[in-house]
Amino acid sequence: MKYKSRAITLTYIKQGESSIISKIFTEKHGLQSFIIKGVRSKRAKKKLGLFQPLQLVDINATLIPKKGLQYLAEITIIETISTDKINMNKNFLAIFIAEISSKVLQEN
Repeated sequence: MKYKSRAITLTYIKQGESSIISKIFTEKHGLQSFIIKGVRSKRAKKKLGLFQPLQLVDINATLIPKKGLQYLAEITIIETISTDKINMNKNFLAIFIAEISSKVLQEN
């Protein structure tokens, strides 16, 4: 089932040569794990910066019931946190909040 939802990116881990597995908290389905293929390659359409902690994004995804990893078709940024080097405390706090949230929230 395909759906569109607003979401907040939490964390990601590297998977293989050019893919990642990202935990994203969606408005409609709660915490979901998505596999995004080719995001770390040079010619990637989806950039790795889209998956930084606490980004507010719009996603188009495919929900497959009873499956752990979902597929992400499209992602666009709605709002981003500041990533300049001057405001490092804000970045550290965002990473901390994202890590705690990904541990506390239960996956659907």
